[in-house]
Amino acid sequence: MRGVRMAAGLSVALACPSAPALTATLISGELNSTSIVVAFVAEGQIGNSASSPGQDTFEVAVSPSTKGPHASGGTAEYTWQAGAETPFTLQYDPGSSLVTFQVDGVTVSHVTLASPADLSDVYIRARANKPDTCITVHDLALQGTSVGASVDASGQ
Repeated sequence: MRGVRMAAGLSVALACPSAPALTATLISGELNSTSIVVAFVAEGQIGNSASSPGQDTFEVAVSPSTKGPHASGGTAEYTWQAGAETPFTLQYDPGSSLVTFQVDGVTVSHVTLASPADLSDVYIRARANKPDTCITVHDLALQGTSVGASVDASGQ
């Protein structure tokens, strides 16, 4: 089975003293909730633009939703290595509303319309939808504190 291991460091820096505490939720598979209001989405996915230039699929992105729109600087190509641990960070700056997502040195960014007061939850989802593939996201830290759990998914 081919897989990717992602070591994480989520730095959601809400500098305001009145900023709400964030809750981290780990999800394996699909996110099936209609009650979640999404401020932004940072995603790393296996695509084909890095190995086949000119293709339309990106590997690293941050945007208002999984469907975009993707502004300039919001997507990037990345060649995933099967079985390799891949570090990533996600940062939110409440002063500029800038969201920065970095995967193994590849950086994308997006300015969100959400205010710091609107942010209360971080959802981390792992999904593998091809046979004989898997992903594990581990060593998660939120605002410098270990989440104390990991999430994984295997393709069927």
